Amino acid sequence: MNYSEYDRISTIDNKLATVRYIGTIPQWGDTLALGLEWDEATRGKNNGEVNGITYFTPTVPNSVTFIKSTNKKLVHKCKSFVQIIKEKYLDAEYIEADIQFGSKTVEEFGWEKLNKFQSNLSNLTSLTLDFHLINRADYDKSIFTNLGNLTHLELSFNLFNDITEVWKIVDLLPGLRELNLNGNRFYKFSPTNTHNLKVLKLSSTLVTVANLNEHILPKFPKLTELYISGNNYTNEDINNLNLPAQLEVLDVSYNQLTIFPKVNISSLNLSHNNISDYSNVSQLNITSLDLRNNQIMSYSFIDWLSEAAPNLQILRINHNPLFQDIDIMTTQLIARFYCQDYHAIPHTKLYKLNGSLLTNDEIENSELYFISKVQMGEYQIDKRAKKWLYLLDKYKPKPTTINIQPDWISLTINIPNKDPVQRLFLLNNSILRIKGIISKLYLDNMSILQFKLYYYIDTSIKQELKDYLSILDTYSLSPSQNIYIDYS
Repeated sequence: MNYSEYDRISTIDNKLATVRYIGTIPQWGDTLALGLEWDEATRGKNNGEVNGITYFTPTVPNSVTFIKSTNKKLVHKCKSFVQIIKEKYLDAEYIEADIQFGSKTVEEFGWEKLNKFQSNLSNLTSLTLDFHLINRADYDKSIFTNLGNLTHLELSFNLFNDITEVWKIVDLLPGLRELNLNGNRFYKFSPTNTHNLKVLKLSSTLVTVANLNEHILPKFPKLTELYISGNNYTNEDINNLNLPAQLEVLDVSYNQLTIFPKVNISSLNLSHNNISDYSNVSQLNITSLDLRNNQIMSYSFIDWLSEAAPNLQILRINHNPLFQDIDIMTTQLIARFYCQDYHAIPHTKLYKLNGSLLTNDEIENSELYFISKVQMGEYQIDKRAKKWLYLLDKYKPKPTTINIQPDWISLTINIPNKDPVQRLFLLNNSILRIKGIISKLYLDNMSILQFKLYYYIDTSIKQELKDYLSILDTYSLSPSQNIYIDYS
């Protein structure tokens, strides 16, 4: 196979790469070398250089390997879309005969087999051709005529590098509504006619926003869903994106965003970015939002989102640094957002959180618990926030259900070589939690296994607090009870 720069290439185990250099390198003599930029960057060994000589600079750093063109792990062939259709849907004898459509087809292949082949194609509404080494279209009128009912086409992880070859296929399939091009890499672009496609998937293609705006999105003015995850987009890239007017779903997960983008889309996937800032956005018309695996570290972000997105109905936000305790996370989120029972139709408020459907009981319990924690000073919220005022108004008729006066006990902590310290503890705190608090506040985060807690019953009986799962209330403790620390 003769290679050209920017050709796409595959290994026998379906690992894809782009040919970025063709020539010789000193240590291999006259052997033809290929400089490959791997789609899976971790397969790379360098940045396009060998022994101090730079042959090219890859798009993704350290994604390059130099390999001999005769390497047996490389698949030294490419195929066309039409060729693959014939291989998948025509009988083997027809393929081997290499018969073209026309009178000779009828004569040598037979009417019955030809009609069966055409029927198979005409019945197709969805076609998946991923990892088929396709790099071009080719033309066969009968093939495309018989694919007239096709609405979904997957061409992901093939060897396309010229978007024009894809358009040659798409333009001959006017009924097509969903196109998956994930995992291809495009380096050649050209203008083309518009198409009524609704769903376009371009994830892991590294297509630039400039090429999206100029060469791809104008072709699909009626697009309602766009998937562009894993393309290394920055905040500036997304701000410069010219989205179709009818777009409803946008997936920009697995990119490099740090700021919540100014994108008013009904369904938005921002997961697996580095978002922690929301300062650029004040109002959102989002109903479904995915913020998993970002860098959200404060409840001020949550409170902002609650007010900025009043129509939010579905939210995924777990796996952020803010949420280390899943139970606390769920309670705080339910209380800070406007929620409703998932049975309530129509849905106008948050009814699905981190994959779980909400119920009225769960919502009310979380809100009441949250109010009590805020009034005890354990949870923080701006007392002027609309949601806080809403909660106070909502539960005003039922103050007795809010546990804002929990049972406390004052204990005197006696630390060796230090003055005694008095501190309030909740009676329902576990001994494990008590030791953790004392370690953090008074013992410089000493391991709880390195010290003991005890008190005296009737001044003579020494009682150790050693059952980590028990709570203070199970012990006979009096107000201002002396608790002693022993780490000898």
